[in-house]
Amino acid sequence: MRRAVRVSLASTPILLLALVAGPTLAAPRPGAPPTDPNAKLDARVTDCPSDCAFSAGASAHPVVLLSGEDTTVTLRLKASCGGYAIPRHIVLAVDGSNRIDRRELVELQSGLRKLVDQLDLPHNPSTRVALVDMADGPRTLLHLVNDGPRLKQRIGRLEAEGEPDAAALLDEAHRVFRQARGSGCDQQPVIDEIVILLSAAIDSGDCEPALRAARPLKGDGILMLVVNAEARSRDDRCLRQVASSARYYSLFGGLAGAITTLERIRDGDGLRVMPRQLTVVETLGPGLDFLPSPDAFGLAPEFDAKTRSLTWKRDFVPRDGITLSYRVRPSPAGLRALGEGARVTWRDTLNRVGAIRLERPWAQVFEPAPQRP
Repeated sequence: MRRAVRVSLASTPILLLALVAGPTLAAPRPGAPPTDPNAKLDARVTDCPSDCAFSAGASAHPVVLLSGEDTTVTLRLKASCGGYAIPRHIVLAVDGSNRIDRRELVELQSGLRKLVDQLDLPHNPSTRVALVDMADGPRTLLHLVNDGPRLKQRIGRLEAEGEPDAAALLDEAHRVFRQARGSGCDQQPVIDEIVILLSAAIDSGDCEPALRAARPLKGDGILMLVVNAEARSRDDRCLRQVASSARYYSLFGGLAGAITTLERIRDGDGLRVMPRQLTVVETLGPGLDFLPSPDAFGLAPEFDAKTRSLTWKRDFVPRDGITLSYRVRPSPAGLRALGEGARVTWRDTLNRVGAIRLERPWAQVFEPAPQRP
């Protein structure tokens, strides 16, 4: 679900990942008002609800028949789910310790401001950026926002003092991500999360805590980009291990100049939502004989004689919808319901659930007129 976007900080490339989409009616009941063409929401759904809406209905043909004749019931389902804009959350984690001198800090601030410009936040409303730093201790200067001017203002407050502690800084960044995810049904189902860690080289004695702090972020699928914020050459083996991989590590020069390119993924900024794990269950009442039909396209239902239920299961619903059918022979004569009203349940691409119940289809059954001798 992630696609690579190349960001070049001056001469040093860094890869950012970016994730960067008419109803049929039930057969009219003779002598009764027409039924509502919209399928009814089923109140028994208790999981996080799907946003998919179904244009659905059941109809029979013929709707007028003689006793002993059969009719075909057709269920038509078409989903409209829209799309899901995948949020992109970026935490700029800056180790503003006393190992970074004033000149390095100024260059670092300049590079971060250019990064904010290149993210083009006004035209990318689903992108939010936070700023955390390590001065006297880990602190969040700004929580996730889509506000370039505020970010630049807070970048100007970065300091170069205090003792370095990359582990505490990463823990703070992880906390920012967790707070933004929400909980329960308000939780975002898919988020592209990126840490850009700007840190001085980590001493060997502090390496294990930093690696230990990085593991849960990587385990959550968070991309770790690391930039060595020191101009002087030092042992940077630990920083390389903190990064998601060696390709996501950059030397100090990576923030010395302007960012030259940030490709915007045009077709990857969203996720097309569709129903999956679709189940349709129709129950036949008394006086309805189920007549199996040839299963030419794998669309025949499973019939449970004990519960008198018909069940269809599908893992995919085409964009033009799906049509299901069954044949029954109703008796005795009269206005006959040809089912209890199919219950349709699904789980969509975002793992959210939905259910609807269709209107019952009807047919009028007549006894044939007696033959005159």
